[in-house]
Amino acid sequence: MLVLIVAVAIIGSFVVEYLVHLFADNYEIEWAPQADTTNSAQEIVIAMRKTHREIANLNAR
Repeated sequence: MLVLIVAVAIIGSFVVEYLVHLFADNYEIEWAPQADTTNSAQEIVIAMRKTHREIANLNAR
């Protein structure tokens, strides 16, 4: 029984690989250009610091 399960898994993996290649041949996948991550990261850090200051000010009252 275990041999049958392993055989089906191996054959199934070949079928999935074939379907993936078939899909890739028919459809060209275009990746979106990567955003400028440094500006985004800097904006997130600035927003977090601002929020932290606001919370600290509320707790100090």
